[in-house]
Amino acid sequence: MAEFFVWLSKKHPGWDLPRLFVQVKMLAGCRTLDLCKVKTADLGRESLTLTAEAAKTREARTVPLPADVVSTVRRLAGPVWLWERSLEESKQYRPCPRTHAMTGFSPSTWRWTIQNLFREFNEGRPDKSRLRPHDLRARAITVVATATQSVDATAQAMGIDPQTARHYLDAGKAFDRSAILRRASSLLLPQTGGPNPPQE
Repeated sequence: MAEFFVWLSKKHPGWDLPRLFVQVKMLAGCRTLDLCKVKTADLGRESLTLTAEAAKTREARTVPLPADVVSTVRRLAGPVWLWERSLEESKQYRPCPRTHAMTGFSPSTWRWTIQNLFREFNEGRPDKSRLRPHDLRARAITVVATATQSVDATAQAMGIDPQTARHYLDAGKAFDRSAILRRASSLLLPQTGGPNPPQE
């Protein structure tokens, strides 16, 4: 992620909107298009609501945001759509004949812009160091699972079903098997009540 943000600042110096979008996506762990569909009215004092209309799951979810992120989002928010500044800013930073004549914000167009930025970042990079928008979702689910230590609790918090959580979850990073077994050792080996066995 650090390398991506450095690359983005060099690729498009002064363009804050895509960096902010990626930061919010990291916090929300949602689909790219779902976040593109958010409206400015969905931004609260300390959170952002992914409405049922915007989410593919048709279930609303509220995402807490740090105060500095809320402040920046509010500063860059459009009159109606949260990311509608991307319409004119993309013409400045990423001129394209196909989009130059566009006069209205399109969530799908902004989604493709974000995906193209990741694609360009990955050009020439080894497979293991490539970064996709979907990786941010997997990262968020894994981090939340590390905090909850429960797939079901993670799914509930993220507004997804447990099967989806398992699909994205990196269990090896989220769950420390040795620590879990150490905590369970007293249950795995019942106490006999007798004297301790002789030491070898």
